[in-house]
Amino acid sequence: MPSKREQIVRLRTENPIIRLTKMAEQIGVDKAYVHRVLKKADLPTRSILIAKKNIPKRIECKACGEDVIFSATRAERIHHIHDSCRYDYHRILVHCKFCRTPFRRRRHQLLSSKSKYIYCSKACLYKARKEEKSYELN
Repeated sequence: MPSKREQIVRLRTENPIIRLTKMAEQIGVDKAYVHRVLKKADLPTRSILIAKKNIPKRIECKACGEDVIFSATRAERIHHIHDSCRYDYHRILVHCKFCRTPFRRRRHQLLSSKSKYIYCSKACLYKARKEEKSYELN
């Protein structure tokens, strides 16, 4: 039968995910003892799951839903949008209420807008108002 030290070393090498508390419970020793044995054997005392730097960060692009790589540009990491998706995300394709032509409007303008209708130009807005007034007179 292997000694407790050998069991601890074997557990760590075979299963790097297991935590010290689980190892201590399985072998029947104290957590501090497991830590000391691993230190003397030059093995990692923290499990891979606890060491967050070993786990790759998974961030989804807000526009397309694909993964944004952690080592990508700073703007991609902060805003969580690919550089190729940035234009389409910030400038949304909408249709004019009056003439039905498609055009792009900035996202923040649409979010801060209080009106429920979108027009491509002031001319379309005035034409739509004029038509609404003519309908009201009838």
